[in-house]
Amino acid sequence: MKDIENLLSHPEVVKQSEVNRACEELKKAIQQLIVNPNLSSLKALIEKAEKIDLTLYQEEERIELEEALKVAKEQLENPTSEQAIKEAMDRLEAAINNTKLIPSKSVLSELIDKVSGLNKEEYTE
Repeated sequence: MKDIENLLSHPEVVKQSEVNRACEELKKAIQQLIVNPNLSSLKALIEKAEKIDLTLYQEEERIELEEALKVAKEQLENPTSEQAIKEAMDRLEAAINNTKLIPSKSVLSELIDKVSGLNKEEYTE
């Protein structure tokens, strides 16, 4: 930054190549900045994921959800970039949406009993 300040304080002796180099340095510095990210959405999504009873879900989806939750928590505690925060949120949301319950005969039996108790006359075809 001192080099850039020097360039600005003596514009009459500055070469175009120096200006170009300074511009590139500034662009790189700007790209590395994180603009006060709004982490409330990420926090809410993490809280939603933590409420899920993982014992009810298939192993593959459960593992993906656990990994996505870990990454999201890391970004919440130490945000690296807005893009990384967005990717963590997208991954966690996808993991939540892709969870599949472990097939359960008792749940199926309950549904069959419920349907069996319905009066067909009350419904249209």
